[in-house]
Order: sequence, then C-alpha cells, then structure tokens
Amino acid sequence: MEQIFNNLIKFLKDTQLLGALIGSLLTILGLYLQNIHNRKTNILLSLLSSRNNAYQKVYEGLNRLRKYYDSFIYGGEFKECKDHTTFSPLHKFSEFSDLFNQYSFYLDKNTKKEINTLFSDLSIGNSIALAASSNSELVTEDSIESFCLNSIKSIDKVNEVIRDNMGFNELEKIIK
Repeated sequence: MEQIFNNLIKFLKDTQLLGALIGSLLTILGLYLQNIHNRKTNILLSLLSSRNNAYQKVYEGLNRLRKYYDSFIYGGEFKECKDHTTFSPLHKFSEFSDLFNQYSFYLDKNTKKEINTLFSDLSIGNSIALAASSNSELVTEDSIESFCLNSIKSIDKVNEVIRDNMGFNELEKIIK
C-alpha cells in the first residue's frame, strides 16, 4: 500500500511538473505571437503614417502649383494678376514633378494615373511659355488665362482624388 501511495505522490508531482511546463510553454508561445502581432501593427502604422504624409505633401504641392496658375487669371480690381509675358511654369512644374517622384511610392495607382494625366495637361504650358517668350504677339493674355483655368480644373480634379483617398469626402458626409 505504501508503494501505491508513493507512486501516487510521484505521479502527482510529475503531473504538476508537466502542467507547469505546458503552462510555461503556452505563456511563451502567447508572448511570441503577441510580439509578432505588435511588430506587424507597428509596420502597418508606420506605412500608413508615411502614406498619409506623402498625400499631404503632394496635396500641398498641388496647391502651390494651383496658386501659380491662379496668379495669371484676371480676378477684377481686388486681385493682383501677373503679366502674361512673365508666364513661365517650367520651374513650378519641375518642382512638383520632383515632389511627386519623391513620394510616388506611397500613392495608389489611381492617384498616380491622375497625376500623370495632369503632367500631360500641364506640359503644354511649357510650350505656350516658350512661344510667348520668343514672340509675345503669338500668345495672348486670353490664351494664357484659358490655359491656366484648365490647369486649375485639372489640379482640382487630382486634389479631389486625394481627398477621396484620404477619406475626407466620407468624413464630410458623416459630419453633415
């Protein structure tokens, strides 16, 4: 009987040891899985932050570009308008192109497509500026103003795509 009792005590001790071992392994496994999840979450949040920053920078660049084109549109006596003979968008175009190239990695395909269409639309302005500089009679104030109005519409279209991608349009619907 004593041997049965000793075997029973030994069995219980082994079972406790086994239980402690299994408990420890489960705790370690849980911590490991939690660590993997935390790393994935941190990477995702970092990428999301970088993407938001890229959209913000591109949006600001578009607004600077828009401001340049807007300065050649006559707005009445209360708005200063630049002389059409000084129209030279190449620098602003290049500045925005560099900005786009810097952040394009984080932009979605649709935004990239819209910006590339914008580049096609705006590149005509360089030809207009070249023609205006060589023969200012060829290019009129109205033609530059018309080009600038169309450029602003194209810029606004891209800005709207960015606002939509960032969720601002949905947010405005919820707020109203």
